[in-house]
Amino acid sequence: MKIILLENVDKLGKAGDVVNVANGFARNYLLPRKYAIPASANNLKRLDSIKEEADKKAEEATAKLKQIASTLEGVELTFSRRADEEGNLFGSVSNVDIQKELEAKGFDVHKSMIKGDVHHKALGEYEVEVAFTSEIVSKIKIIVSKEE
Repeated sequence: MKIILLENVDKLGKAGDVVNVANGFARNYLLPRKYAIPASANNLKRLDSIKEEADKKAEEATAKLKQIASTLEGVELTFSRRADEEGNLFGSVSNVDIQKELEAKGFDVHKSMIKGDVHHKALGEYEVEVAFTSEIVSKIKIIVSKEE
């Protein structure tokens, strides 16, 4: 079945693309969720306006992500953990801990966006990247100190 994508769909295409998919995938997944419309003659005539809408929506999303990334740049998070005399932690500071701390500060970040070494197991300072997209990346500072 030929369809026109209204949203970006992983491993299938971008908004505005005309793709050929299995009938069941289109009927049961893409069409009910409004990710696509059938590639009928009328819809193909509207293809330019669909692409313009998709481009506009993508630009707005990119601008929003860039704004969030710029406010997140340079944020410092401090974690206090139990450690032995050599500075090794009894546990770790993971990407889930970082995500929860960022949420507490008002940033909506998913744990999969936090890149690099995801389990910090020693005291010290670390620089961690938060990747919103492959092009939009912020760096935050993680400080792991000994619990008193």
